[in-house]
Amino acid sequence: MRKIILTIFTVIMYSLMIISSLVFFPLVCVVWFFTAWWDRKLKYVALGSALWASFLVWINPLWRVKITDRHKHKRNRQSIIISNHQSMIDVLFVFMLFPVGRWVSKIENFKMPLIGWNMYLNRAIPVLRGDKKSVLHMFKLVGKAIADGTSIIIYPEGTRTRTGRLRKFKTGAFDMALQFKQGIQPVVQDGAWKALPKKGFVMRGRHNIYVKVLDYIPYEDIKDMSGEEIAEMLHNVMEEGMRSLNKDYDKLPL
Repeated sequence: MRKIILTIFTVIMYSLMIISSLVFFPLVCVVWFFTAWWDRKLKYVALGSALWASFLVWINPLWRVKITDRHKHKRNRQSIIISNHQSMIDVLFVFMLFPVGRWVSKIENFKMPLIGWNMYLNRAIPVLRGDKKSVLHMFKLVGKAIADGTSIIIYPEGTRTRTGRLRKFKTGAFDMALQFKQGIQPVVQDGAWKALPKKGFVMRGRHNIYVKVLDYIPYEDIKDMSGEEIAEMLHNVMEEGMRSLNKDYDKLPL
């Protein structure tokens, strides 16, 4: 019975998301039309997209989100923003930080109606995993985005976890930081993998979702390291961040 109820609720919530997206997407289009020609960072388009994502979280009574140390994320500070990847919905929770940046995402996501179209408006950067030419083109687009003064947002794991534990980091995000002389802003989150696991589209009941912004790491602190060394260091930093986040679960008011 519980599975049936959750399935029905999921259908209702997806329907509400689609309806609300039919409202928000045209609004983002209007913002893009009036600002994209002079706003190289696309900060107003990013703001509209973040409001859209925040609304999608707000209308869902099953998701309770708590963000800690939000002040450590500076919207106007250019950086490589990295986060762990637990579910397809955790994009929404990163958006709730209102970042000004270009997402790096697998090319399949651009094919989704509304969401994929919004990614084009935000000049998100597509990549075909495992394709060397695509990776080289991705770095070229990253370079253009950095030149525009905006941040890059990327999941160093490359794909979602099934267990909530951090997967091994790929070096792409850290190679970007070195090549384009950017600091790194790590973010950790937990709970999304239980709310909507990697396999399946049915929401799994009520869940607390916690997001924590970790300390910014300046470029000067990593400039003499290799991509592999930075990946290992950040993996350790974010694992510790996850442990501290778990310890705070019962202490954080929602």
